[in-house]
Amino acid sequence: MFESPYTPIVLLVVLLVLFVWNRWRYDLVAIFGLLCAVALGFVPADTAFLGFGHPAVVLVAAALIISAGLKSSGAIQAVMGSLPVNEKPLWFQLLVICTVTALLSAFINNVAAVALMIPFIAKLAYNSKRSVRLYLMPIAFASLLGGLITLIGTPPNIIIASYRAHAVGGERFTMFDFTPVGLTLCLGGLIFISFFSRFFIKVSKNSQQVLLKETRDFLTELQVGDKSPLIGTTIREFLEIYQECNLLGLKRQEKQTVHMPNQFVKLKAGDSLIMEAVSEVLEMLVSKEGFVLLSEDSPLEILQDEETTIVELIVPADSFAIGRSSRNLDLRWRYSVNVLGIARVSDRITRQLSDVLYHVGDIVLLQGKESDIALAANAMGWSFLSDRSSLFQYKREIFRPVILFMGAIAGSFLGYFDITLAFIGCALLYVLMGYVRPPELYHKIEWPVIVLLACLIPIGEGMESAGSLEIVSSSILSVVDGLAPIYILAIIMIVTILLTNVINNAAAAIVMAPVAMEIAKQLKVSPDAILMAVAVSASLAFITPIAHQSNALVMEPGGYEFKEYAYLGFPLTVVVLILALPCLLFFWPL
Repeated sequence: MFESPYTPIVLLVVLLVLFVWNRWRYDLVAIFGLLCAVALGFVPADTAFLGFGHPAVVLVAAALIISAGLKSSGAIQAVMGSLPVNEKPLWFQLLVICTVTALLSAFINNVAAVALMIPFIAKLAYNSKRSVRLYLMPIAFASLLGGLITLIGTPPNIIIASYRAHAVGGERFTMFDFTPVGLTLCLGGLIFISFFSRFFIKVSKNSQQVLLKETRDFLTELQVGDKSPLIGTTIREFLEIYQECNLLGLKRQEKQTVHMPNQFVKLKAGDSLIMEAVSEVLEMLVSKEGFVLLSEDSPLEILQDEETTIVELIVPADSFAIGRSSRNLDLRWRYSVNVLGIARVSDRITRQLSDVLYHVGDIVLLQGKESDIALAANAMGWSFLSDRSSLFQYKREIFRPVILFMGAIAGSFLGYFDITLAFIGCALLYVLMGYVRPPELYHKIEWPVIVLLACLIPIGEGMESAGSLEIVSSSILSVVDGLAPIYILAIIMIVTILLTNVINNAAAAIVMAPVAMEIAKQLKVSPDAILMAVAVSASLAFITPIAHQSNALVMEPGGYEFKEYAYLGFPLTVVVLILALPCLLFFWPL
């Protein structure tokens, strides 16, 4: 067992390296760090997992459930459908949609806000004859700016609020203590995005149009020849032999095409099969199996009729499908839908789609009946890229969950309830009233974030009790000795911004909050200003796509490259940072 105060510092450096390396997911790194902290002795074993009951962790989980309930109610979609942005200048469209995204993000999960806006933006870009690239990165950044406005807007705010109560010994920041600074910075950032983002975003072909075009190229119609050795073989047996094929429809003797043929139907001579397959498989079916290639009609047109349609969906961060394949999910037989294609980071996946594991931001081309697609989309948690969200909205009083949510906020703001208890109660009512179904309840919580927070909080407290934070803060102050407090505040913000762009923003807040607090003590300045600075900086994750899930979510639909985030993100960070310093000093004097 090590008792040196330098031991926790070494462990913190190791964890930061692992976060940046990104070989292990951040929650696994946090678990590793907690176990090491217990083994080294500066976190007691009997208190190691108390972080899971920390008010900040519980509040984040409750806020995520409430976000899911508001999303499924249809209230937000109803408001977005009435936005007056068609046939307007680009700056006006960006100002409106970014403002709406920011306001949503102030009260619901940032990623959920972006996922809700994507279908609306896809339709807006199409109607305006502009590239969707001009809209998607701006709304991702707007969601991060909106998170600055309220306590529940982003996990760093919740962490900072709880840390204030722990470190200062008073009450934590309330719901709207973040609003004066956050709203000012949000407005400044939105104005910059609306008028200047077009100069930093390169316009290219829309990736979702590319997906549809490439799928056409791979769809083929073949007819079973009179002497084919596969006559009498069932559909299931055929697909087991040719696993690379994706059978989309069967047409028999001039009858209507069956878009989801029963797996036990046997092939007959003259049957027409509509399938997706690569050229090598098609050649084998023609030369070896006696199939005949047909070309009278477009297969894509055959697959769409009065009952059947083809839609594009995006895989958001909270999707049940992430890490699973179509085969694992049994999409074909359970939901009667076909996956025609998957697009990921500008790459078209063409082989064995049923075995491809879904990632955040994947675009999925799905074929089937509208009712079946609605069922599959709702079960998987996918969002439509076109204006089809009404397919899976439940018929209910859509504004009732909004009223419940506002009641929870008002009750906590007026002091009747603790905000954590108010949000837990609101989440429970959402489940009981059907806005979040019990089978989906735990899928709506971002467990990696919960585990990250629950593991890092004890490490931070252990570092404080070991005296490590005093050493770190003293070392920083010795380097900047003689500088005015405002410059030290700026340095803290810059360091936090650098951290939040390479590791999770919640982790950045947990790491920097105790260090900043110790610096405030040694400088004998107000800790509130320093903590607010950390909260603001931890949300300025604009420079890389890995900095925040909102950034990652729009990467594939917009066809952005990694470096393109810095083109707009860096100047936006500079603008917000310049605005932040005077705002912090005005509203929270040192």
